[in-house]
Amino acid sequence: EDGIRDRDVTGVQTCALPIFALFEPNFHSGILAHKQDAVKKLFEKCIKFPYKHFVKDWGHLYAPVLKNDNTTTLFFEHDGLGRDLNSSVSVAFEFRSGTLNVLHVSEAAFVTNDRLAASVQTVPDTGEVLYESTPNGRGGDFFEQWQNWKKLGTLAPYRGFFFPWFRNYPEDRTEARWRLPPGAELTDAERELRQLYKLDDVALAWRRYAVAALCQGDVDT
Repeated sequence: EDGIRDRDVTGVQTCALPIFALFEPNFHSGILAHKQDAVKKLFEKCIKFPYKHFVKDWGHLYAPVLKNDNTTTLFFEHDGLGRDLNSSVSVAFEFRSGTLNVLHVSEAAFVTNDRLAASVQTVPDTGEVLYESTPNGRGGDFFEQWQNWKKLGTLAPYRGFFFPWFRNYPEDRTEARWRLPPGAELTDAERELRQLYKLDDVALAWRRYAVAALCQGDVDT
C-alpha cells in the first residue's frame, strides 16, 4: 500500500528524484528514512546509484556541476551549459528546516507521527508528498491516511494506490509447496479474498505461508 497527497500527481518513483535535481532549477527533493541506519543505504541505492548510471550513460552530453556530494545529499550548482540549478536531493532521518518540492517517505507505516508531521511541514501546498510502505498494523498516520482515503475518496488529503502482493508472489508458481492440502477448508478471509481478487489456490497457499513465516501469524503485521 502507499498513498500520495492529492496535489495533481499520480505517482513518484524514489529513484527518479535525482532526475528532478539534474534538470529543474531551485528544485529540492528528499527521502525520509524510516530508521537512522537506513539513511545512507537509501542514499546509495536510490540516489547515488541512479546518478552514477546517468553520468555513465549521458555525462558526455549533459554534466551538471556538483557543489556538494556527501553521504546524504547531492547539490547541483549549475548545469554545465550556463544555467544555474541550485537544486538538491537528500535522504534524512528527519526534515525540519528548508523547503522541499517533493518528499518521499520510505516505509511510512514505520515512521513516528512526530517525524512525519515535522517533515511534511517542509512541503508547501504546491509540492508533492508520497507515503510508501508495507503494512505495520493498525494505528499511526499512514494507517489513518489510508482509512481516510477509503472513506472520503477524492476529498481525502491523500490518494491511495494499492500494489497487491499476488501480482508478484509466489515468484515461482510451479513449486509443489504452493498447493493447498487436499480438502483444505478456506477461512472467511480467504473466501473473501478469492471472491474480490479472483485468487487461485496457489496465491492462497503462498498467503498462508507468508502469514505464518513472515508475519508471526498476524495478518495485520
